[in-house]
Amino acid sequence: MRWLVLLILAGWFTSESWLFLEIGGRIGVLAVIGWMGLSFLLGLVLLRLEGWRLLLQVHRQLQRDVVPVQEMADGAGIVLGALLLMLPGFLSDAFGVLFLIPPLRTILLRALGRVFLARWAVPSRPARVLPPSEEVVEIHPDHIEREPRFSE
Repeated sequence: MRWLVLLILAGWFTSESWLFLEIGGRIGVLAVIGWMGLSFLLGLVLLRLEGWRLLLQVHRQLQRDVVPVQEMADGAGIVLGALLLMLPGFLSDAFGVLFLIPPLRTILLRALGRVFLARWAVPSRPARVLPPSEEVVEIHPDHIEREPRFSE
């Protein structure tokens, strides 16, 4: 698994470098630097705004005794998209934008959820049922010693 992650990262960085050289050769170095600065600022603004929006939505849902699963998943997708926009590179920007489009975000989050569950989910074992015991333990309130709650 480590080698797979290492290969994916190496491929990612190689692709980002190739895109920098290819696009930089066509539009110029200053345009590439400007694009990286703008995408970083966009990611930073989205991260800040989404963080506050997510906190408010979660707070409202919890006040109504509702577990805000969908809001948290959407917020996590937008935060991931914002972080990808903040990374330098055209490939990371493309994936960041994909996480900002609601239908695509849902599809990507489901796919990521399946990958994480397949890799890190702890398999549950069925509970072991013990045979009934014939031993009976009787407890009477007189036998219970109580400690004082407050020491005075």
